[in-house]
Amino acid sequence: MNYIKIPSIVGMVIMGVVARNMSGWTKSVFHEEIASYIKSFSLMIILVRGALELTFKGRLIGVILLTFIPFLTEVIFDFFVIKFGFKYPVAISFSYALCLSAVAPAVVVPLML
Repeated sequence: MNYIKIPSIVGMVIMGVVARNMSGWTKSVFHEEIASYIKSFSLMIILVRGALELTFKGRLIGVILLTFIPFLTEVIFDFFVIKFGFKYPVAISFSYALCLSAVAPAVVVPLML
């Protein structure tokens, strides 16, 4: 019998969708503010566990091309926009560009899920 190998993150996401759409038990048990923290913590666990399952052995060039080069491209572009668009000093522009580029995946990835 052939088994389909599905990553565990897929199961976690499916169970999260099922649990969220069950009729009303989540609304009556948790206060809205506490539910927000639980959802954020659950998303963090899913993303961390998914990242821990990745293997980069023998793929150093691919990892560099897919992570560092887009990050550095975004930093350089943001730096020029902030420096020449908003007329900030070089140090402030560079630090703002680094902060913006570091935070961008944390905003984009949950929206994509």
